[in-house]
Formats: sequence, structure tokens, C-alpha cells
Amino acid sequence: MNSWGKVMKVLVMGHSAGQIGGVSNFLRMMQEKAGARHQIDLFTVGPRDTESGALARSLRLLSDYFAFIGFAKKDYDLIHVNPSLDKRSFVRTLVFLLICIMFRKKSVVFFRGWDWDAFRFFFVKSNPVGKIARWILSNSAGFIVLAPSFKTELSRFFPTHRIDVLTTMFDGKYMPVSNFKFYDSPRMLFMSRFIDSKGGIAAIDAYVEIAKVYPDATLVMAGDGPKRVDWENYAVSLGQAAHGVNFVGYVKAETKLAALSDANIFLMPTSHPEGMPNALMEAMGAGLIPVVTEAGGTFDAIKHGELGYMLSEPSAKEMLHAVTSIMSNPTGSTEMSKALRLHAWENFESNAVTSRVINIYEEIVFAG
Repeated sequence: MNSWGKVMKVLVMGHSAGQIGGVSNFLRMMQEKAGARHQIDLFTVGPRDTESGALARSLRLLSDYFAFIGFAKKDYDLIHVNPSLDKRSFVRTLVFLLICIMFRKKSVVFFRGWDWDAFRFFFVKSNPVGKIARWILSNSAGFIVLAPSFKTELSRFFPTHRIDVLTTMFDGKYMPVSNFKFYDSPRMLFMSRFIDSKGGIAAIDAYVEIAKVYPDATLVMAGDGPKRVDWENYAVSLGQAAHGVNFVGYVKAETKLAALSDANIFLMPTSHPEGMPNALMEAMGAGLIPVVTEAGGTFDAIKHGELGYMLSEPSAKEMLHAVTSIMSNPTGSTEMSKALRLHAWENFESNAVTSRVINIYEEIVFAG
């Protein structure tokens, strides 16, 4: 039970449990951690493993809409929507929110990805799509964003008290217990979905330059996705120059623990419209020192020189400079690792974040 003395039913929209990625991990942990307090159900949206082609995607989307209407008729107290603010997918999310309005369901919108061009299109520029989007969103009971800068911009259009800033989260039981491990050479980890905008090629190129300075350096490429074969072939094409690059596939639970335990530096040269990447939270929680580009919420997570290193561009030269700074200062890097780990456990560990999300639910349902 909770401080309100009531149990609520929440429908959370997200990809199927079999899909890899930060949103799926977040939803899994929400169900695990919040199940004792409330009923949290999952409504599956998005691509299925079996679908192929534009026609199959269109039919699946129509099927999702009709299935969602059926769920909207049920006695859910709140519907939690997890859109990414981008031009391609956000319009599809607006239809689900319109269905919520039709059936008078309270909704909370958790922006998982944030593209500034899309924000300007839907919120700043004067166009019919933007006006419709803002009207639909104005009917939502609350918003959750992953960075203070997102809240600042969104509050230009919606009441500030309806906007909460949260983070994604990591599961503490799969975190190594040690802090920064000072090896003679950097042991780097790239952990992400393998799509172009995540920067896998940039990470491999950076490894090549770093290995010229640190011949025993290693780079573990953890993850999976449509670009995996291309990236593996690219590394092979570099020959001996990429001898320390190792592709290990998608990691979870114990295999993720092993990947985090064996690394001391986290590379994330992303250009993706990130919210607050789960992998970054996990790396910080494990005490790895992140070397990342400014994309979405990473700007708010990283304090350059104090809590990781922020790249001005995802270039091999920039990453080499950051890695050299880390490796040349073992005392400072050890202290940074401790600070990263403490900050992450206080702010991003699943128990803490889940409690904050549930508190938002309760305020909307019981106090709103």
C-alpha cells in the first residue's frame, strides 16, 4: 500500500519485452519495482520482430490503434506514454493521446528522446501540425522530461507544475562494486543499439588513434542492431589497426556486469536525439568515466572535467584527448570515478527513480 491508501491501475506504453534498448529496460524495472504498490500493465506498441516492409508496418500500426481503443475503455486510472520527440514517430504518438482524450483518460507523457529540430517544428514554428500537437498535449495531466533544459523549453507552452524532471535508471544488482581501475592502457566500452546515429564507426576510428598511443588498449562493442554486420566488417577492414576491438553482442544481467567490470572508460560519440541514455547511467553507476558528445540530456548529466568529459564533436582527435587526460591522471581519475558512482547511485538507481515515478502517478491520479 502507499501513503494515499489506494491502489491504482496504470497502463504503460512501450516496446515488447523482447525488444532491446533503454525504454524496454525501464519498463521492465518499473513493473518489477512498483508491482507491490500498484498494478502496472504494459501495452505493446512499435515494431515487432516478425514484421517486414511498409505494408506490414502500416497494418501493425492500425492494429495497435484499435487494440489501444479497447484498453482505453478499461478502468485504467492513468496511461503513461513514452514518445521520442522526433518528426517521424511523434505524430503516431499523438493519435494515441487523442484516443486518451476521446475516452477521458488521464495521460502522462514521458519524453524519452528529444530532438531540438522536432521541438521547434511542433512547438515553436507556426504550422497546422504544431497547433494540433500542442492542443492534444495540453490535455495531458503531466509531462516527464529527462533534463532541466527540456523542462525550461516545455514550460513556455505548458504550466511548469505539470512538468517533472526525472532520469532513466539502472538496476543496482547488476553493477560492479569497484571504482576506477587504473590499467596501463585504456579499456573502453561502447554499449548501445547499433544504429548509425549512435556513433559506432566514430568509436572504432577513435580506438585506432588511441591504440597508436596505448598499443594494448581495448574497445568492447556491446549491443546489437541493424548496423552490427556493417560495423564488424568495418573493423575487420582496418586489419591490425583495430586488433583490440571486440564485438560481444547484446549484454544483460551477468554479461553486462562483466562488460562494466572489465572497463574503465565509456565511449558515447552519439549524434542521436537522446533523452538520458540508460547505458550512460549504467556506466556512471559502475564508476566508468564517460566520454560523450552533447546530445539531448547528456549535457545535463555530464559536468566536464568533474563528472566525465564532454566532446565538442565526435571526432577521433577529441576522444584521444579525453582518454589521454584520463589515463595521465590516475589519482584524479580515481576520484572522478568515485564521484560518478556516488552521483549515479543517489540519482539513477532503479529504487530511487521508480519511487519518484510512482509519486508522480499518485499526484496525478489521487491529488489531481
